[in-house]
Amino acid sequence: MNDLVNDLAQIASSKLCVRLEECQGSHMLEQSRHLSYSMGEDGEFMQLNPLSKSEQLRTLFPINIQYLYLRPKLSKRVLDNILPSLRSLRALSLSGYGIVEMTNDLFIKLKLLRFLDLSQTMIKMLPDSICKLYNLETLLLLDCSYLQELPLQMEALINLRHLDISNTSRLKMLLPLSKLKSLQVVVGAKFLLGGLRMEELGELHNLYGSVSILELQNVVDRKEALKEKMREKNHVEKLSLEWSGSIANNSQTERDILDKRAI
Repeated sequence: MNDLVNDLAQIASSKLCVRLEECQGSHMLEQSRHLSYSMGEDGEFMQLNPLSKSEQLRTLFPINIQYLYLRPKLSKRVLDNILPSLRSLRALSLSGYGIVEMTNDLFIKLKLLRFLDLSQTMIKMLPDSICKLYNLETLLLLDCSYLQELPLQMEALINLRHLDISNTSRLKMLLPLSKLKSLQVVVGAKFLLGGLRMEELGELHNLYGSVSILELQNVVDRKEALKEKMREKNHVEKLSLEWSGSIANNSQTERDILDKRAI
């Protein structure tokens, strides 16, 4: 009986979940809802160009089989012309591509996106249009080692629940994440206290993994340090603290901040 149910499920989903390489004719592609494909090295335009007819496509995921240690290029024509035409997309992954820059209006027409994976790309900045993704629930940016900043209007992502910015060594968090009321998980956060109040850090209860707090010379005393409530953040596995400038030599301030009752 289980085998029969499995066979029926495969038949029912065969036209909805497909691999691009296995599509037989444009009719099958137009009916598909969830699509995966193997990464190539030619920019993907010829391979992905037929997707302009897939108006009902919900999921688009590349699979990196051949280029485990390389980042294949993605054609600018794919980013500028093909992706914006997929207005029904709910889940999009561009993970592993050697993307350096995205046009600012890339995501304006992808308003239904709920899942976006830009991990292991080479982007330095996210396009401002990502702040228009009001339905976005998951944003993955892990291992984006060139990423330097996030858009200032990201607080507009009112439904964002999961943000992963682990292993983004050049990124300094200047955003008031406490304003993202739906946020449930933040992985690998880094905070620059020059643009963040301790109270805002204290309001983030769901920090995970590694957390870095920079520019601690801006903390006046232990009383202010208490406001970050690090002892209540039970999922933090590694905490990095950094002072800079001549104030770093103020050993009394350092001792106050490092007091076990504070941090």
